[in-house]
Amino acid sequence: MNLFKIEIKRAIFNKNMLIALLIGIVIVLPHTIQNLLNEIEIKNYIAEAGLSSGADLTSLYGRWFGMSTDFLAIMFYYILPLLAVYPGAMIYYKDRKSGYVKNLYTRFSKNKCLIIKYITTFISGGVAVVIPLLTAFLLTSLYAPARIPDSLVMNPVVDINMWSELFFTHPLLYTLGYMLIDFIFGGLFACLAMSVSEFVKHKFSVFISSFLVVAALSFVCVQLNLDYLNPQNFLSPAQFVTAANGYVVLIEALILFVVSFSLFYIGGKINETF
Repeated sequence: MNLFKIEIKRAIFNKNMLIALLIGIVIVLPHTIQNLLNEIEIKNYIAEAGLSSGADLTSLYGRWFGMSTDFLAIMFYYILPLLAVYPGAMIYYKDRKSGYVKNLYTRFSKNKCLIIKYITTFISGGVAVVIPLLTAFLLTSLYAPARIPDSLVMNPVVDINMWSELFFTHPLLYTLGYMLIDFIFGGLFACLAMSVSEFVKHKFSVFISSFLVVAALSFVCVQLNLDYLNPQNFLSPAQFVTAANGYVVLIEALILFVVSFSLFYIGGKINETF
């Protein structure tokens, strides 16, 4: 019996994942539809004015949802921890309460069970976050030209932003790189909540745990004028702050991994019964 295959299916193909994906897609769709209407308007204007198709300097890479700074984009990254937590972490909480995890320990080693649970929950959190973003990007690519962004056209990314050179030379790599960052942090938020479930009995407390951690960090960053440390700012490809730093992203990811894995592993080893 392949435990990983069983657990990855349970972590991804479940009702909670479907709900998280639907919420995420509902958030990104209005911007994508409005983008299409704007594209039609631009094309009509160019045709009526007798201009060449080259008059439209906008690019897919600067127009898709991830590069937006409107209310829905801000909201998406604000609730990102909740979307990440809902599929895998909440399934683990139910598994502990139902005795499913204890049953696994009778057939597999505890170390193996804990490591596989961590990996599959990490993947589920990343999937819940990235699929809506990937959907928005692919839908926008159906009508927006995938040209190299022009530095003369207004873009959210400017020269002092993280990976700005990559954005203006290899924008697809920039986009995929940011989706990878969002996948990693989505997975880590899910694992952090799962680790909390080892010590907290209330379901809602587990659900909002990662969200509260990010909210608390955001509050501290605002008070100390350290916006570049706030994940809600640097997780967006639009980079809500110009001071986003790759080292900060890496260090925060490592801290989240160490904290979440340590708490989960220690809690899992301690909790022999449920």
